[in-house]
Amino acid sequence: MKVIVGDCEVFKHYFLFVATDIATGETNVIETRDDLLDFYNKNVDSIWVFYNAEYDRHILKAKLLGTYDTYTVSQEIIYYDKKPFQIFKRKDLEAYPMICYDAKTTPHGLKKLEAFLGEDIRETTVPFDLQRPLTEQERAEVIFYCKHDVEQTCKVLKQIKPAFTSHLAVCREFNLPLVDNLHKNMPKLAETILMGEGRGRAKFNDEFDVKIPSCIQLTTYKFVQKWFENMLAKGRSGENVYDQRLECDVAGVPHVFAWGGVHGALPKYKCTGNIVALDVTSFYPSMIIAFNYYSRNWQSPQQYKDMYDTRVKLKAAKDPRQTPYKLALNSSYGLLKDKLSRSYDPRMANSVCITGQLLLLMLMERIEAADCADLIQSNSDGVYYNVHDEDKLRAVYKQWEVDTGMKMEEDHYNTIVQKDVNNYILIGDNNVVKTKGILLKKRTPIDNDTPIIQKALQEYFVNGTDPRTTIEASNNLIDFQIIKSRPSSFDKMELNGVQYDLKYYRLFAARGAGYRSAVWSKGDKYAKVSGTPESCALDNGYIVDAPCPQWLDKEWYILKATELIHNQENGFAIGTLLI
Repeated sequence: MKVIVGDCEVFKHYFLFVATDIATGETNVIETRDDLLDFYNKNVDSIWVFYNAEYDRHILKAKLLGTYDTYTVSQEIIYYDKKPFQIFKRKDLEAYPMICYDAKTTPHGLKKLEAFLGEDIRETTVPFDLQRPLTEQERAEVIFYCKHDVEQTCKVLKQIKPAFTSHLAVCREFNLPLVDNLHKNMPKLAETILMGEGRGRAKFNDEFDVKIPSCIQLTTYKFVQKWFENMLAKGRSGENVYDQRLECDVAGVPHVFAWGGVHGALPKYKCTGNIVALDVTSFYPSMIIAFNYYSRNWQSPQQYKDMYDTRVKLKAAKDPRQTPYKLALNSSYGLLKDKLSRSYDPRMANSVCITGQLLLLMLMERIEAADCADLIQSNSDGVYYNVHDEDKLRAVYKQWEVDTGMKMEEDHYNTIVQKDVNNYILIGDNNVVKTKGILLKKRTPIDNDTPIIQKALQEYFVNGTDPRTTIEASNNLIDFQIIKSRPSSFDKMELNGVQYDLKYYRLFAARGAGYRSAVWSKGDKYAKVSGTPESCALDNGYIVDAPCPQWLDKEWYILKATELIHNQENGFAIGTLLI
C-alpha cells in the first residue's frame, strides 16, 4: 500500500496541508478544499501517516466536508480537548474515511524528536492566533516549516518502522478493518481484539475479592501474604489501601511490596561471578491465562490465549513481529486497571499484581533455603542472583515451574554494576550488555539526550575506559546535546541576556565570557533549568555531523560522568573519585 506522510497548519484565514509520498518523495502543497478533495480521491486507499493523527485526520475531515470551520475545529481539539463525537454530527463521523497511522509513539512532541535527531528545531514566527489573512511572506514561511515537519515525520517513521509494520500485522492477523483500527495505539488495538464488536462494559464492585492461588506456599515470608490479605480485608471494609506498602528484607536484600509490584535491590553493588538472570516468560499474560484472571468484559479468553501462543511462536523463530504481540499482551494488565477502559476489571488487576509478587517471593524463599545463590535484586517479573551452585538453582526453579505453571528464562552474565533496582548494567561474554535506567540506556536517534554520558558510563563499566578518554575523543556536537522542554508553568527561557519563547531547547555546556545558566521565567517567577550547567549555549539549528566548537565545555560532561560512577549519594559508588 502507498504510504503518505502529512501535516496540517490551520489559521483563521488560511488552511494548509502538506503530504509526501514516502516511496517517491513527491510532495503536494494543498491550500483549498477542491485540491484536498482531488488528493483524497486519488489516495483514499493509501495509508495516511501523521504525527498526532487525532488532530490532523479530523482537521482534514472538517475541510473535506466543507460545512465546518477548520479553525474552530482546531481550537476545539487543542484548547478544549473535545472528542470527534462532540464536534461532528453523527452522520459526518463516517464521512471521508481514511486509513491513518499515528507516528506519535512516545509522549514527546515532534519538535523534541527533531531535537534528538539533531535537526533544525527553530519554529515558525507566524502566530497561530492571527485574526487577519496571512501576508505572502507569512504564507511562504508557514509552507516552509510545514514541509520541514513532514520531512521530519518521514524520518521518524523510518525510525519506528518495526512498530508501524507490527500495527499492520496485528490488524491483518485479527481481521481488524484498517480504517477503524490502524490509528489506535497498542492497548486500544488489544482491547478491540479482546472486547469484540459492540460488546458492552459491565461494572464490578468486588475489586478486593482476591483469592490467592493454592499453589502459593510460603513459610519464612508468610507474613507478606498475610499483609496482602489484611490489606484486602481493609479494602473490602471501605478503607483506601492503595497507598500502603510493606518494607522488609528478603534474603538480606531490602524489598518493597506494594500495589504496583515488588522491587528489591542491593544498593551501590558491584559483583563479578556467575550472575544469573531469571525472568518469567510473559509473566502477567501467563498469570492471566493460568489463573483465569481475564477481564470479565472480554468477549473470549481464547482470543487472548491465541495472541499469547502466536507471540511465543514468533519469539521462538526470532521473528520481530513478536514485539507487537508482546506489547498487546502486556498492555492487557494496564487495561484491567484503566477506569476509562471497557476492559476495566479491578479485581482481576489486583489478582495479577498480588499473585505475581507472591509467586516471585515463593521462588526467592526456595532459593534462599537451598543456599545455592545470593540474591542481588528482584523486580516485577524476575530475579538476579550471584550463583555458586547452578545445578541446585536450576533444580529449584524447575520445580517452581511445575508447581506454578510459569516458565522461566535463564540468562548468564559475568558482571553486574547496580546503582539501585532501576539503574544497572549487566555484562556477559563477548561484552554482551544489558542495561536498565536512563543513566545507562542506549540512546536511539529519537531518544538522544546527552548520549556522551551514556557512552562514557558504558565504556567505563564494560572496558574500564576513563570517562575523560571517551568524552575527549568525541568530536560530534550532537553527542553533547541536552534537550529540554519548557514546562507549562513558564512561558520563556532566559539565557545569556536573550529571552526565548520556544517549546524545545537544545543546550550545551559552554565555557568563556558571556555564558550563563539557563532560567525558566514567567513574569516575576524564575527557576533554573534543571540538569543543566551553570554556563550554557543554545543551538536549535541543524547539527547533524557538526564538529565540537571551541566554546564547548567538555569538562562539565567529564565531571558529570565521573560523579555518576563514583558518587556515594547519586551515583554507582564505584571506588573513589578519579578527579
